[in-house]
Amino acid sequence: MEGRIKHRQRERKGPEMVCFLCALCLLLGGLLCLFSEKQAGFRSKPEYFCASLEHAGAYSYLDIQYLSYPIASYVSNEDHQICLAEDMEGYPYIVCLDETQLESYQELLDYTYGDSGEDPGLLRLYGYPQAIQEELKDYIVEYGNQFWDSSFLTRENVSEYFGSYFLDTTQTEAEQRNWVMTGCGVFLLLFSAVLLLLKLWGCQRALGAAGAFLGAAAGSVLWILTGRFGALSGAAGVVMIILARKGYRLLAKDFDRTAAVLCTALSFLQMIPANLAAYVLEIYRAFGYHGAGGVTLGHVIVHVGYYLSEYRQWGSFVLRLTVGYALCVGALMIASKKRPSEKDPKEAVDSSVEDPEQYEE
Repeated sequence: MEGRIKHRQRERKGPEMVCFLCALCLLLGGLLCLFSEKQAGFRSKPEYFCASLEHAGAYSYLDIQYLSYPIASYVSNEDHQICLAEDMEGYPYIVCLDETQLESYQELLDYTYGDSGEDPGLLRLYGYPQAIQEELKDYIVEYGNQFWDSSFLTRENVSEYFGSYFLDTTQTEAEQRNWVMTGCGVFLLLFSAVLLLLKLWGCQRALGAAGAFLGAAAGSVLWILTGRFGALSGAAGVVMIILARKGYRLLAKDFDRTAAVLCTALSFLQMIPANLAAYVLEIYRAFGYHGAGGVTLGHVIVHVGYYLSEYRQWGSFVLRLTVGYALCVGALMIASKKRPSEKDPKEAVDSSVEDPEQYEE
């Protein structure tokens, strides 16, 4: 009898240790997400601005030798002025400056237009690349030809001279807050706190929740690997729910309707970071394909929200999630029709007890 008791205690300590380690990893993961988001501005080393597509999104700097007066106002903010610029090698650029700071560039403006003979030297600007919009090209052609006193610019060859992006100096590194990393960090911290509280209260569902989380995390690997197939990767969501249920049963040794809802909810939540991870790999592979060797995987992870906005991929992101959720709901509905719904233990016991009156005549 004593040997059986010790064996049962060992069986119970195993799942409890897994639950505790899961909560600890979630806690550390949440802190890491929040720390990486907070320190992103201090870790990012700006690279020299390149107006071509492969370097879009990186925190950049540009050394200019000449600067024009504003030729247009930025569409989203009239205080942001679009100007022409030229570097020391004679390459033309488009920069966006804050109107309130134009006075600090007055010395360079005077030198550019010949109002001052003293060379102020190179001016270094910091900011983020933004796509050159179609309506901006007409201003570039008109004022660019005046600025350089020529007629070589046309609407068709603007991209050949200025590239596809301009440097927006109104966006600083500190303003590029990564809400994606913040959201993941907050979610991991909250879930780890709930898991630890349930464990301290001796709730058996804490073990099941840990198992469901680990099972769904294992299934999310399939979602990430199939991300290149687009919306079809949503089919991996069904696998996430199946593995989440298996993980719950493995640690909790029980399964009921509440467990089914919990497994489904955790799987649905984990589809979001899995989808983000799939896009991170796609963006990183795209940078490698275009030859942007200076962009690291860590940089893409920290700035994934910016890239999704810049390349207008949020619609595709939501579509993949919608397909995954729809397939999961369909699979759950089919499974519920093929087999009876889960019953509570009391209902199962009551239904198994025979009614003696049914044998009476």
